Amino acid sequence: MEKDDIVITIKIPGLNKSILRSFAGWIKAKKWWLAVLVILEVLIFWKLGISAGLLWLVFISFLFFEWDARIVAFFALVSLACCPFLLIFKNETLAEQMAVYAYYFLIMTVVLQIVEYWSNPKQVAGEENDD
Repeated sequence: MEKDDIVITIKIPGLNKSILRSFAGWIKAKKWWLAVLVILEVLIFWKLGISAGLLWLVFISFLFFEWDARIVAFFALVSLACCPFLLIFKNETLAEQMAVYAYYFLIMTVVLQIVEYWSNPKQVAGEENDD
């Protein structure tokens, strides 16, 4: 490291332990879903291959564990943003594959948003409960 390089380290006591505790609690609460997910993914990998298996893993994970669908939308935008650069560098095959991934991620985002709306229509619409 040169003398002009500055390294800033921020230490927050107990952060790692709290993250591990929350992740362990999440796994315990969803252990049956996790078992179903693992079995389903093994079958998908076996029948459809690695690429399709990974895409289905992302979709099913976000669906079962109710993670934020905007993360999948971010992947779609990144995939789509890579396409022009790949075309500029004359890599048409990879650009086409990234466009297909962007399409898949956009479809996943829409389906996840529809499922989220069906499960919590008031929360998605921004209304508060009068309880």
